Amino acid sequence: NLFDQAKSQILIATRYVDFSVSQSLVQAVQRGVELKSVTDKRLNLPQFLKLIGGLLRNIRPNLLKHYLTNRGDYRIGTVPISFSLIDKEIVVFEVPTKEFRIAFVSDDKEVLKVFYDIFWKIWKNSQEIDLTPLKNSR
Repeated sequence: NLFDQAKSQILIATRYVDFSVSQSLVQAVQRGVELKSVTDKRLNLPQFLKLIGGLLRNIRPNLLKHYLTNRGDYRIGTVPISFSLIDKEIVVFEVPTKEFRIAFVSDDKEVLKVFYDIFWKIWKNSQEIDLTPLKNSR
């Protein structure tokens, strides 16, 4: 629901791929919300995007083009903990376990600052996603 309420920016670092979360992120991008993501390198995100490519094209014809054009906004790296920062006001973060079990929401300014710092450190040490599988599926 927080992604659905985002107005300007979502920063997400994730160790998981979840279809409902992906759908909410797509809808946020359609509303003009800036999205920057780092997905853990152990996940095969390009293959996942290829699988849902047909759905993405049905949601909005130019959305696939958006992903290909703005590929610098999507990266692969080492993500030690999954979290999302929404509009510089809210952070949602997991308690790291082998499987996702619980997450917390915070609007505390100090907690937000810590997670912003972590996000940009992960971002700096990550690389752009190779979206060739998506381009080839158009």
